Amino acid sequence: MKDKIVSILLGSVLGLMAGQGAWISQNQVYVPNDTQIRLSSLPYSEDMDRKAIDLESVDVDIETLIGTDAPEAESHILREDTLLYYDDDIPYDVQECAQIYGQMYDIWPEFLEAIAFTESSYIPTAENGSCVGLMQINLDCSDQIERMERLGLHEEDMKTEDASMIVAADYLRELFDKYKDPAEVLIRYNGDRTGLRKYRKTGEISDYAKKVLELSEQLERKHGK
Repeated sequence: MKDKIVSILLGSVLGLMAGQGAWISQNQVYVPNDTQIRLSSLPYSEDMDRKAIDLESVDVDIETLIGTDAPEAESHILREDTLLYYDDDIPYDVQECAQIYGQMYDIWPEFLEAIAFTESSYIPTAENGSCVGLMQINLDCSDQIERMERLGLHEEDMKTEDASMIVAADYLRELFDKYKDPAEVLIRYNGDRTGLRKYRKTGEISDYAKKVLELSEQLERKHGK
């Protein structure tokens, strides 16, 4: 995926990115909030929403972001030199997606990386019954199917890092908005009803939630936070 362009997401992302940068629809290129591009150098289609582009700072030619073959590019957003951090122990595509969607959904990227490791050991094609992909999205869950449809994604996309991470981040943001508590969010993400009852009754965190929280804290320290 390195040095390519993200080829997923469309309508819903434009709303989410307000104030944090923008997406160019159709070609679907993420434009950082502190970057301006010249429209003349962008491969253009009639369907492109030019209003989605942030045009308020340094003028940077589009080739510096995406290269000249953007329409044929398959997937990627940030280059290595634009990552917030680079961790040799985490697959590049995983940490890139965690940083991008972490910013988009206001979730710390290490939290997403810790879930990805706990769920699939960073393997994007992992399967466990009806749960598939990097973040083990449950394809038997109607709510998740509806979420995927809202994001413009399909079941076959769930074995890619990009698609799995954004579905998970969207769900996690929903849980955080409702429950606030990271431990409860994780227990619910894991679908552990017994663990949830126990946590509410005794305050004891499930092994799954404890593992993710501890790994997330370790990653944050490693990344200098």
